[in-house]
Amino acid sequence: MSGYKRIVIGARGPYVECEISQLNNAVLRESSESHYYYLELRSEPDDVKIYIQAKPVNYANYVPGMCYVSPFELFDENGVILIDPLPRRHG
Repeated sequence: MSGYKRIVIGARGPYVECEISQLNNAVLRESSESHYYYLELRSEPDDVKIYIQAKPVNYANYVPGMCYVSPFELFDENGVILIDPLPRRHG
């Protein structure tokens, strides 16, 4: 992934928004999971989940045609995770 457009924060947490051209010709495969609002892809060989938004939703400002990746699934060229997952709140 090279660059991004913006960070979108919705009901399901933060997502990095980018255009498909910013995925650096990553090898992508379509997931067997079926979703109404987005197409789920997986990168090869690292299995990062990538969403391509298909329809608008009311819980976040996702743009149809744009790609979304959880920042917690991103890592650098050495395989080091860029952002540690947030701890879950209890209570």
